[in-house]
Amino acid sequence: MYTYLYDLAIRVFVLITHVAAFFDPKAKLWIAGRRHWRSDLSKAAFAPLEQGRTFWIHAASLGEFEQGRPVIEAVREQFPGWRIVLTFFSPSGFEIRKNYPHADLVCYLPADTRRNAADFLDLIRPDVAVFVKYEFWANYLFELKKRGVPVLLVSALFRQTQPFFQWYGAFWRRMLGCFTHFFVQNEASAGMLQRIGFQNVSISRRYTGGQGVEHSATGAGKYRSGCVSKKPGYR
Repeated sequence: MYTYLYDLAIRVFVLITHVAAFFDPKAKLWIAGRRHWRSDLSKAAFAPLEQGRTFWIHAASLGEFEQGRPVIEAVREQFPGWRIVLTFFSPSGFEIRKNYPHADLVCYLPADTRRNAADFLDLIRPDVAVFVKYEFWANYLFELKKRGVPVLLVSALFRQTQPFFQWYGAFWRRMLGCFTHFFVQNEASAGMLQRIGFQNVSISRRYTGGQGVEHSATGAGKYRSGCVSKKPGYR
């Protein structure tokens, strides 16, 4: 039931955003940036997996990007063979960072429907996925788990009022179950996760731009470390 309601909410949100795009510039950018995403990604599709590994990091907007940025740059330095895909939910992040030099591909995250999630992952083929702070997209997380892709949450903050910690939060806790590891900002967040059964938590104590760089980057890279080329060609 919750899955159905979630999918319905996503579709209603997209419909409302299409309507808002007639008079709201940000909504217009949100729609335009996703209009031909399958064909755009197909044109930029990566070479076969044997020629490189793919690190996907997703941030909602510019602020979250800045928190995840030290992780991207540490991964680029420590694991130079990774191809880095950076996605944004909001135009305020994408429009400012679409030419970010440390990413091989920067694009919008398609709306979180089951078909979109499967198609997007088929196109970018991530070996590790990283979500920044508050990003919880159920269909992407469920599809990543089904494919056996390690998923990390970095710079995470939790509050007791969030649905994960409520009696009705089974669907949301199922999302948490898709994460391989949580890198949280404080002990309170770690404690909340541990009290509901998640022990795969680390507190990032050394911060640069809000994130424990060495801890998180090493955690991201260690899962799939067979890298070869820094900037492999695209098909």
